[in-house]
Amino acid sequence: GWGEVFFLQGGNEEFNQVILDVIYERKIKYSRIVPYCTPSGKKKILAMNSSYLRDVAREDRPMIGMIVLFYDITEFYRLQEREKELLIKARELIQEKAEALKKLAQGVAHEIRNPVTAIGGFAARLYKEYPDLKYLDSILQSAKRLENIVTQISSFTKLTTPRKEPCNILLFLEDILIHYSRLISSQNVRVAFECNFPEHEKAYLDRSLMKEALGVMIENAVEAMENGGILTLRCYEEKRNAYIEISDTGKGISEDDLPYIFDPFFSTKANAVGMSLAKAKRIISDHAGYIEVESEPGKGSTFRVVIPIRNNVPTF
Repeated sequence: GWGEVFFLQGGNEEFNQVILDVIYERKIKYSRIVPYCTPSGKKKILAMNSSYLRDVAREDRPMIGMIVLFYDITEFYRLQEREKELLIKARELIQEKAEALKKLAQGVAHEIRNPVTAIGGFAARLYKEYPDLKYLDSILQSAKRLENIVTQISSFTKLTTPRKEPCNILLFLEDILIHYSRLISSQNVRVAFECNFPEHEKAYLDRSLMKEALGVMIENAVEAMENGGILTLRCYEEKRNAYIEISDTGKGISEDDLPYIFDPFFSTKANAVGMSLAKAKRIISDHAGYIEVESEPGKGSTFRVVIPIRNNVPTF
């Protein structure tokens, strides 16, 4: 009978226990995913749901039996596991690329800093003695710009591994808005804040690093609204991921520039180094997350940060 099918096959201890729990403890609306080994030796992954049978004609005996349904989700489970493996490998490749870039940047910063400092120092001394000397001011300003580039590169290479702690997302984002309130109000920008993140749920993140990453996007959003506008900060939870969206009603990003905005040294701003968004992306990546961007020239942009609440890989 059914007992032979279920209980005689070896390696089904977990499956057998679930069956016994349902039968003897009369567990209803019970859902589990359990491994199962068929009589032929094939390994399956089954999704189980239990319910009860009712005799509507007899009020004294409303429950006359139970029904247990099994669904073979083996292929779906394998695809899901494969997807997780691919995501982990993709993350490893990104980390390897980031490490290679970090080493290159460290070398460049080290080799350039000393001569740039010397050029800037001597140019400053000459400027004091000969302020009217032709081209000296240009040399001095260029040296300062190179020093700024080296500083930005050094900052990028010195990013530490996130020290994640449980964080109340609502309070965390409110604190960020308070920190940037003066900048926001000075640009005639209004804030719309919406947080639908569950109160009992906490995200695990490095507050300092995440504040720096989100701060870059807030600053860019405010700068994009030269004549004022609305900065929208929205957060919510979906599929065990924390979503944080930063939207503006500014000038937007052109379709040609959009693929490159996270590349080091890419910037559409005059005299900008172009390391800020690259740094923000690395911080989010170090939190096992990613950034999505939507933008329409003349209407604004939305930066969507996605980080797992607890897991190592975001859930899709």
